[in-house]
Amino acid sequence: MRLRRKSVLRRRNRIWLLHIEKFYLELTFTNSPGLLLSIVGSSTATSPLGDWTPLGLIPEISSGHYKFTDTSGFARRFFRVSQP
Repeated sequence: MRLRRKSVLRRRNRIWLLHIEKFYLELTFTNSPGLLLSIVGSSTATSPLGDWTPLGLIPEISSGHYKFTDTSGFARRFFRVSQP
């Protein structure tokens, strides 16, 4: 799937907004309030999870709203969000 500068993906009644600029990607989404969420990244979607790079925790910017910004500048990158 090719993403334009802004794309909205719907998954289980949650909206995932990807904002892509030349040197960063911003991911914002909603979920239950108060969760501790982590994110990992990989240049290959089929890599074993153990090979993915931990990118940190995703801050909750307001109740149930989360935002992550990747400034690594990779031309191609896949992300996985999970609860630690």
